Amino acid sequence: MNILKVGIEGCCHGELNRIYSNISKDVDLLLICGDFQAIRNSADFQALSVPKKYQRLGDFQDYYTGKRKAPVLTIFIGGNHESSSYLQELKYGGWVAPSIYYLGDFGCVWYKGVRICGWSGIYNHGTFMRNAAAMEKIPFDRGTIRSVYHQKLPNFIKMYLMKESDREIDICLSHDWPVGIEKYGNERFLVQKKPFFKRDIAMGQLGSPLNKILLHHLKPRYWFSAHLHVRFDAVVSSDGSNSRNGKSKLKRKKVKNKNEIELDMDKLESSGSELEPKLGSGSELEPKLGSGSELEPKLGSGSELEPKLRSGSELEPKLRSGSQLEPKPGSGSQLEPKLGSGSEFGSESGSESESDLTKQMEANKKPKLNANTRSHQETIFLALDKCGHKRQFWKMMQIQASSNDNFDDESHSKGQLVYDKRAIAINKIVDQLINSNKLNFKPREILQNPSLISENHLLMEGIEAEVEELMKLNKDEFIVPDNFEMVAPPNAHKKLKYYPNDQTTAYCEKFNVPKVQL
Repeated sequence: MNILKVGIEGCCHGELNRIYSNISKDVDLLLICGDFQAIRNSADFQALSVPKKYQRLGDFQDYYTGKRKAPVLTIFIGGNHESSSYLQELKYGGWVAPSIYYLGDFGCVWYKGVRICGWSGIYNHGTFMRNAAAMEKIPFDRGTIRSVYHQKLPNFIKMYLMKESDREIDICLSHDWPVGIEKYGNERFLVQKKPFFKRDIAMGQLGSPLNKILLHHLKPRYWFSAHLHVRFDAVVSSDGSNSRNGKSKLKRKKVKNKNEIELDMDKLESSGSELEPKLGSGSELEPKLGSGSELEPKLGSGSELEPKLRSGSELEPKLRSGSQLEPKPGSGSQLEPKLGSGSEFGSESGSESESDLTKQMEANKKPKLNANTRSHQETIFLALDKCGHKRQFWKMMQIQASSNDNFDDESHSKGQLVYDKRAIAINKIVDQLINSNKLNFKPREILQNPSLISENHLLMEGIEAEVEELMKLNKDEFIVPDNFEMVAPPNAHKKLKYYPNDQTTAYCEKFNVPKVQL
């Protein structure tokens, strides 16, 4: 069975040169967990939710224009600091530059037998509960420039539907963490490093409730995240148990993901507050920098705003450079940091090799993975920091392929990406039903009982029928075409505009998926 050397990176923040300079030459694949910032030109700043004085072009433009070439195939998802109009043009995924692939609002691809699934954005309670049908359009206002990256119900439904009885997901990518993941790792050390997390953890508000549902429903072999600017390791048993059985003593409230970190350029993390809208208002207010707090709507109040303390602040004690968390094999918890290793992150000299978390977990759990079986016992969770000096922002893992049936020998040898058939079927059927008003789930009922999704016969039967039709096509039809073209001019600097992307058009026409209306 094929084994891939996979690099995982936390928040990119436009620092591609630094990231690529840190990875070893034998890495097969790089995964970036959001805040990628595919900024093509200065006009794209109008689609980037970052205070104006911190806006900068970053490294991406050189890769977009071909001045530089990504040294390794790179797959990324979106976070909450993105060139949102560009990502909207590639709703179903596509190449943002040669060898750099955006997974889409929701997406799933295969690479050399490894199945990679993920979704972009972060959870915001107000936006999710509003469940607005219309896509945010340019020019963005102070509200839509934020709500555009908030996760929406249709994409949650798509992720939820990726579970199959006979085929597992190898890797899941999300920008924010699943709520409660701290209980499966070294919570004490996490709070020691980020004291502002303590209250959010106690209230059950650190992370996304949607990702919690997906983590325990999909049970992928690996789950990688970013967003909170700290490294954290955890191991989740497939039955949802953990060795610590830690439970919050405080009553859990509705999760609103206050941890919507503002891009700080190393100066702003503790200062940005955000005013969330009243439910149904359809807009957000400009953040007041320097307040250290955030106002969000209290569910059901209609008008009352409740002040919240921001997690993700950098007003915390720092670890010494080069520190890292080493997990105790098989325990689901972590040891105290090993100081001064210098082998990854802090020194920016490269990555760990085989003595990493993956090797320890694989050696401990034994039975080997077989093609098309859900044989793994645990989900290995890893969150990483943002790219920066002496930050734990990337790691290399060796990941074993779980299946060979979604690509042929030729596409394998060429290292080509392959579309996942089920993800194609889900995109087609879900969007068709939504467009025809035949899918009317309510956000509140889905949060309370997500199994309603898989109990919808119209939805499930449509997807299974579509998968059967896709199985009749030649395997070559599912190879992701190498069809990147530079559409937006790199010197555009005035009015932001959409550039309909031929990659999206080709995908929709080939698989009869509803076209994106920009």
